[in-house]
Amino acid sequence: MPPDSPELFPLRQQIAMLAAGVGEVTDARQQLTALLRDASAMHGPRSSAAAEIEALLAHLGRLGDGAGERDPR
Repeated sequence: MPPDSPELFPLRQQIAMLAAGVGEVTDARQQLTALLRDASAMHGPRSSAAAEIEALLAHLGRLGDGAGERDPR
């Protein structure tokens, strides 16, 4: 199944939120941005799916770039 398959959208969102939860905010933002692109292409930029992802990105934006990112050591 290709990664842009709509069946994987919920899983991709969960993975991004797990990344944010462990402090990988930049990675989560990148994953959600890619998911937003795919969801917008599939469902339209004004769909509820796109709006939900945009809200998550806005929340991550309030956390700031790299806020809480763990030291890779």
